[in-house]
Amino acid sequence: MKAKNDKSASLTPQEIKAINNANSIMIALRNPLRQRIIKLLLASPNMPVNNIIQKTKGEQSIISQHLGILREWKVVTTIREGRSIRYSINNRRLNYLLNRVCEIAS
Repeated sequence: MKAKNDKSASLTPQEIKAINNANSIMIALRNPLRQRIIKLLLASPNMPVNNIIQKTKGEQSIISQHLGILREWKVVTTIREGRSIRYSINNRRLNYLLNRVCEIAS
C-alpha cells in the first residue's frame, strides 16, 4: 500500500532518467581507480588509452575493464585513431558535474 505523500508516483520519465543517470555517475565514482581515470580525463581530455595505463600504473586488462564500465555508463566517449583509442569525458555538463563531485571527494 502506497503512502499518500509518495512523490515517486509523480516523477516524469525525464526525471526518472535524470535520477538514473546521476546514480550511474555516483556508481562510477565509488571506485578509486575509476576516480583516478576520471580525474586524468578531466585534466587532459582526448587522452590515448596507453597514456591512461601509464599514468595510473595499472595493468592494461584492469584499466580496459574500468574504461569499459565508464563507456557503458556513458561517462566517457571514445575516438579511434588507427589502432589507438582516445578517451574524453562525455560532455561539458557531465564534465562540470564530475569536477564538482571530484572536488568534494578529494
